Amino acid sequence: MSLLSVMPKTAHAATLQEQINAAAPGSTIVVPAGTHVGALLINKALTLTTADPASPNKPVIDGNNATNPIKIAA
Repeated sequence: MSLLSVMPKTAHAATLQEQINAAAPGSTIVVPAGTHVGALLINKALTLTTADPASPNKPVIDGNNATNPIKIAA
């Protein structure tokens, strides 16, 4: 089990989906506030959380018009 932080997208930062793909089952991924574009496939046991749940600034998943923007197959 590990704790991964997703940084805002830059030329060197991984996307949220890339972090999900790389995470070991049981990992926690800390998703920063902001918009994360792209549909997600979660195919293992994971916890997605935000660094500050009390903050009004939350992460937003923009599925980019996908029929199923978040698919969980775990």
